[in-house]
Amino acid sequence: TSDFAAMREYIHEGKNGALFKRNDAVSLASAMRRVLDRPPPRPAPVFPVLSVEEHTTELWKIYGKVTGR
Repeated sequence: TSDFAAMREYIHEGKNGALFKRNDAVSLASAMRRVLDRPPPRPAPVFPVLSVEEHTTELWKIYGKVTGR
């Protein structure tokens, strides 16, 4: 994202994007190189989607542990 006005407040270099100087092709190329040279992000953990019945069963198990029943 171009390092212009409020954008620099939202973009955090290396975390959610890359900043480059506005109207500067060399700066843009450098930002693109930084992004391409970064290791790929780790995928988010994938949790199984439970049916309503499975979810309810799990909640009853937790309830039983908490209440001692």
